[in-house]
Amino acid sequence: MSDRVPLRRSGTVTPVVRYDDAAAGIRWLNEVAGFETDLLVERDGAVEHAELWHGDGVIVVMSLVEFRPEKPVLPSGPAHIEITVTDVRAALERALAAGGEVAVPLVDSIVGLAFTLRDPEGNLWTFGSYRPGTFVGS
Repeated sequence: MSDRVPLRRSGTVTPVVRYDDAAAGIRWLNEVAGFETDLLVERDGAVEHAELWHGDGVIVVMSLVEFRPEKPVLPSGPAHIEITVTDVRAALERALAAGGEVAVPLVDSIVGLAFTLRDPEGNLWTFGSYRPGTFVGS
């Protein structure tokens, strides 16, 4: 039994994003996308497991290297992940100021404002006002 106490409560679905250069991916996620790194485990210069939070959502980031022989090597991206933010325009301004590449400009749709960034390894990150599971419609 571990003495570890969870710092935050996470959901039952956790996206995993694998990068050729996971350290650079984590820097991009922190600086451009506004994530916070809670846990970072490195081995031999590669990221074995990292947990990054955005609000109450968590993702796991890993290098392409496998550290356990019983696990198959899985490919890196591309992934497309949506993130709910309270101020979409402020998130866009922050991303642009940090050098983010906009893949889809700010749009206003039936589910609110959103824009999409492309990270250095081609993954897509959509930031919007819509929180999945909360839409009520006919």
